[in-house]
Amino acid sequence: METVGERARVTPLELFFDLVFVFALTRVTNWMADDTTVTSVVRGALILTVLW
Repeated sequence: METVGERARVTPLELFFDLVFVFALTRVTNWMADDTTVTSVVRGALILTVLW
């Protein structure tokens, strides 16, 4: 691990990817909640695995 100083900043690109990840996560979980069949849950779990 690397020590981060007090002046460490987040770049706009990092924020963008974080927001895209959170948006995708909420969309997939919402889709899984709307259609609770086994196939839908397995597909959603696979998508979440790829996102992770």
